[in-house]
Amino acid sequence: MDGADYGPDALMLYVYSVADFDAVDRLALIAAVFDEFAELRPLKCGPKDPPRIKVTTMGAALAEVERPFRYLLVRASEPTYEGGELTLHQGRGGYLNTQIGKGAPSSTVRPHSFSFSYDRDWFDASERYVMVAEFFRRMCEEMDAFYGFATSQALWLSRRGCMPQRRSGLFAQLDRELPDVTWLNYFGPSWLRRTNRMLGLGYGETRTSNGGVVLQTTETPFVFQREAHPILGYPWKQPLIGALGKDTFIWSDQVQGAPGERVPTWKEHFAVSPGTDDMPWVNWEADVDVADRKRAEREKTFPRKARATERLASARRVTPPTLGREEFSTIFDMGDDFRGFFRSFSALVNGDLTGKLGTALLAEIHAAPHNTERSYLLAVSPDGIPELIEFSYFIDDIDAVEVYLFGSSRLTAACHSALESLGHY
Repeated sequence: MDGADYGPDALMLYVYSVADFDAVDRLALIAAVFDEFAELRPLKCGPKDPPRIKVTTMGAALAEVERPFRYLLVRASEPTYEGGELTLHQGRGGYLNTQIGKGAPSSTVRPHSFSFSYDRDWFDASERYVMVAEFFRRMCEEMDAFYGFATSQALWLSRRGCMPQRRSGLFAQLDRELPDVTWLNYFGPSWLRRTNRMLGLGYGETRTSNGGVVLQTTETPFVFQREAHPILGYPWKQPLIGALGKDTFIWSDQVQGAPGERVPTWKEHFAVSPGTDDMPWVNWEADVDVADRKRAEREKTFPRKARATERLASARRVTPPTLGREEFSTIFDMGDDFRGFFRSFSALVNGDLTGKLGTALLAEIHAAPHNTERSYLLAVSPDGIPELIEFSYFIDDIDAVEVYLFGSSRLTAACHSALESLGHY
């Protein structure tokens, strides 16, 4: 399998922070980094897909936005997409309450995050690698990040066949593990307070102004090898894997540690960055009061939106076979968490969910009153194989949505991948 098997290669950047943005408003600092590297910044940004705010400077584009927000960023759409997302929450970050099946519900931090991709063909001179590496370092500094990485898309996707059992997604649970050793690896000050074993390994080391370090492992990010094992087949990965421990990284033989066992805890990250020590969910009751008022307005539109979904579902011309009854279920706080899962899942399974029916269903769920329970049969194509699935949802009494999906093993794998794409599973 060569790089072309994964589509056009690209350089992917990801930066994660739990800095208290209420204590230090970093939005203007982040915008300034984009404007410092004007060749790398997006041409359009905004909350809608596709984004509609034209960017002359990011300082102007972000001047009026209020946290929390999730902005899509687009630098190019043709011939190859280049872009990403900027998601900033209140305080130390957002939070996600989840319940898998009948297990106990749990809360986890959703960090502030930045992601972007640049097409491989754009890197026609070595100076552009240097530019992106400097941009990455500056973004880690101004977000006061705790972790970040930059990697080739082909290398990233090649790991799909080397994941632990029942974990089809490629992102890490960042309070338990790291995803991989990559071209650029940023470790924040909480990491260096815990250990210096990642230093002095022969990699390029660049210290950051917030007390972290960026390790550069290879001259360029585009070093994918068709026959190489995604984890063990690259000699340049092994020093860092050996220093931090093979179970610190996601791969097929990993024994995943408990939160904080092999990587710093959220509290350790909080301790090296000014602001509150409280977890983001401590004020959930006030959050629910605000959500209740907003939901009352949305519920007025529910009957109209439900009729639209029903009309589109009944108009389907082709109905594929039912290929299984495996169940996937989870629960989300209503808002960006659920919308992010729904959009990622829709992109993975295609079919009804990527057309008008998917748009209508998402709008219906967002407007549904408490205790609403509805179900639809949807035609989708996970891995390109058509099937009919059941999509059910229930709006419970804490302004959350419970989702139940029934279909083949390919469907449930897509569900887990969509869940993990949120960045902390």
